[in-house]
Amino acid sequence: MFGKNEYVGLAVQDDLIRVARLRVDGNSVKVIKLDRFSLVEKIEGQSQNKNLEADSGEVNAFDEEEDADSIFGLEEDEEKSKDLEEELDLSGLDEEEAEDEEMELDMVEEAEVPQSNELLIYDLLSEISSEKIYLGLNIPAGHTIFQVIRDTDFSEVKQKDLIEDLEFKLESIYGTPKSPDNYSYEVREDGSLLLGSIEDESVTLKAVNRARELYSGKLAIQSVIPDETSLVGLVRANYELDPDEMTGIIQFGKEKCRVVFMKGEEIWLVSPIINEGTEKKSFMNTVFSKILFQLD
Repeated sequence: MFGKNEYVGLAVQDDLIRVARLRVDGNSVKVIKLDRFSLVEKIEGQSQNKNLEADSGEVNAFDEEEDADSIFGLEEDEEKSKDLEEELDLSGLDEEEAEDEEMELDMVEEAEVPQSNELLIYDLLSEISSEKIYLGLNIPAGHTIFQVIRDTDFSEVKQKDLIEDLEFKLESIYGTPKSPDNYSYEVREDGSLLLGSIEDESVTLKAVNRARELYSGKLAIQSVIPDETSLVGLVRANYELDPDEMTGIIQFGKEKCRVVFMKGEEIWLVSPIINEGTEKKSFMNTVFSKILFQLD
């Protein structure tokens, strides 16, 4: 299905960009390299703290065929056959080098530091010797509004009418009309609807598009997935979930966090953004109090 191709996942989180390089050979998926780099400038995005109507709730939404069981565009079945290869770039450093030589090397490295996020991504892509690079990008946690709407049997609604209703609802939330590029939805078996939306395109996608102007190679963006959805995919791929069991997934960063609730394998609720992260000592107490509040 995938052929012998290299896949690259780029994920922006706080002041970092994380890179995963994967190689697919038949049914075998190998992790070639995992790395992270400091962004030249922190990328600011729209953190979704908008108040939604109580009857809508907040949950995850995704394209079931492409995103629900995939991380960076790879199917759940292929993920189960992972082999790990580690490639460590030690930059030729010798532990026995003299101190003055180390200082000189540091000065050279500092001079070669990219001067913008676009150049950083360009350098990352240029290091990959592949005729065509297949990319999977993230929508950073907190940039997506998730809703579940249970007051209507959407399986009975015509698609044209459904899209009109959804886009009207999104315009009332964001204040401007939104196109299908800004949202994804799924009608579940019970007739409820999962809706995920963003105000603007992913900050990761924006950065890659700017770097694309410098990069002469071929790029194919396979998927752009919210961090929250990726976490759900990981849980589904690695745990057997009882249909009546509630599961909580805590996504956290330095400054903010979020809790995703699942019932069985289905998304039940995604909490609003919690404006505390690992930098605060009260972080865990706040998270657990929010969990108790949501469950009540």
